[in-house]
Amino acid sequence: MRLLTILALITIFCTSARAQSLRGDPLKYRAAQIAFIKSDRGRLIDSITIRTTRDEQPYGFSFTVDTLLLEVEILVPVDELEIETFAGQHSFGRQRCWVDPPSADVHLSVVAGKGSIDSVTLSPIEQYYRGVVKAINLQSSLAGRKLILEEAIYGGGDDLLTVRLTEAYLHMPNLDRTEIYTLWQTLKARFGPVRRHPEFQRLYRRTELWANFKPSRLKRISFRDAEGRKWQLPAPEKDLFMLDVYHAADTLSQQAHQYLQETPVIDSLLQQVPLYSISDEGSQALWQLYVRDGNFKWRHGWHLPDPKNPSLFPLDVFPGSTYLLVDNRLRIIGVYPNLQLLANAVWWHSNNR
Repeated sequence: MRLLTILALITIFCTSARAQSLRGDPLKYRAAQIAFIKSDRGRLIDSITIRTTRDEQPYGFSFTVDTLLLEVEILVPVDELEIETFAGQHSFGRQRCWVDPPSADVHLSVVAGKGSIDSVTLSPIEQYYRGVVKAINLQSSLAGRKLILEEAIYGGGDDLLTVRLTEAYLHMPNLDRTEIYTLWQTLKARFGPVRRHPEFQRLYRRTELWANFKPSRLKRISFRDAEGRKWQLPAPEKDLFMLDVYHAADTLSQQAHQYLQETPVIDSLLQQVPLYSISDEGSQALWQLYVRDGNFKWRHGWHLPDPKNPSLFPLDVFPGSTYLLVDNRLRIIGVYPNLQLLANAVWWHSNNR
């Protein structure tokens, strides 16, 4: 398995829903003057939608002139804009860029039928971000890419961009528990108001689970299968096993299970590294129907609550499924949002232990 997919980790950054204050000081926003400027290759653009990380839905504007000047309320100290350009009803796709106050010029074009952000001037944060991405892409080794990200995280600001870079870091397969523990302690001590952002909250939960979940808790968790038989996670016969914490009614989980059922390469993966899918969400009766109908070739379990583990919530980080890589000492050595990243980690650990 090639690890070129790791190069895509920078593109996994997704725009969140409207940020809400959880406790303490609210998130801080400030108006910024953003100029959207068409290049010669962008003359056919006639409308635009924009969205910040605060917005649930994008806002649309007519864009018939060469420059569109908007006052946009953005998260401080930095925020990300998602921009979609159109000609008539045809979309040229969505692009993203970073901005910081008080102003930024976003230069737009259309290349080979796709929208492009050529550059962002007056806003140094986008130039910094592009520099980090370039430095990562110039590295030929995972160790080199990891070092670039560590320098950006520990030397960066307490802002959403650093949160995104930290997420990219956690997507890498070649992290050890000491590095994760150091990161967890850093996240506890750093960041200001942005720690109330939902993206930080999810990132922190993921890092804490990875760094601090006790093996003894995994050992004590009990399940029932679809026929009502009780079981616990077996003593690992292999060096590694995988846990899929899922929601039976969630489309993302269902699609992942279908992929596992139908993809031949997964058969060899499951033979090398056992997979256990576990759930405690929704109706147990509907879960039983789901598992029986699925006729899955790996084990599924319904969590039985106990005083030490009243629910699977600590293990349930992402929408859809959360994938955990566990070693033969029942230590969590990876927490991932999708099967691709899990498979990368399995490959790396299997070949570097």
